[in-house]
Amino acid sequence: TLLGQNVNSFGKENGETLAGLLRRLEEIDGLRLVRYTTSHPYDVSDELVEAHGSLRKLAPSLHLPVQSGSDAVLARMGRQYTAEHYLGLLSKLRKARPDIALSTDVIVGFVGETEEDLRATMDLLSEARFDSIFSYAYSERARTRASRMRETVDRATKKERLRRLQRHQLKIQEGIRRALVGRVFRILVDGRSRLNGRTRWKGRTSCNRIVHLDLEDGGDHTWRWIDARITGASALCLQGEPA
Repeated sequence: TLLGQNVNSFGKENGETLAGLLRRLEEIDGLRLVRYTTSHPYDVSDELVEAHGSLRKLAPSLHLPVQSGSDAVLARMGRQYTAEHYLGLLSKLRKARPDIALSTDVIVGFVGETEEDLRATMDLLSEARFDSIFSYAYSERARTRASRMRETVDRATKKERLRRLQRHQLKIQEGIRRALVGRVFRILVDGRSRLNGRTRWKGRTSCNRIVHLDLEDGGDHTWRWIDARITGASALCLQGEPA
């Protein structure tokens, strides 16, 4: 996993690019799967989009924080892109890699956010159909530009908006996951889990979806690759068995 903040601005100081680094990693024998996080939409280049379509070791997943679907809020955040630009990036990525799973970060209740702004964010979630999101209610951070703005959204309103947003997204996620039942994925097992009162094995698909597995032989499966057929789904996880 290539880790940076923002990781896709890698190489700007010396003429390199993240896509170039990913191409070099592609050539390493024994390396099976590559991920990177976290990206900024402003620095997603056409070269990086093309890498997602052509590199077989690059995971078919991407975490791309959007923060808001309202252009007015994005401008106050200093995000340097619009909702239209962001959705255009998702369209390019899905054209290059149709099976890519996309996730994002969303903040509700940012300074000046209105009900109209929140609806714009909900509309963006409906169009983007993220595989998962990390969502938060805005809270002030010292020495940031936002900390110098006058707070306009009270705490109770932030919490209520967050609950609405999360309910909306969970419906989207449930639909995406239920459509995966019956399909086979290669899973990297990473440990044990408890689901519905039972201890099972747990792993992730190459597109970073969590799968709880029924494995019967009693051995230690940690860090094994297993082909698994999806047998059940909820908004937050999948269940599977060896294919």
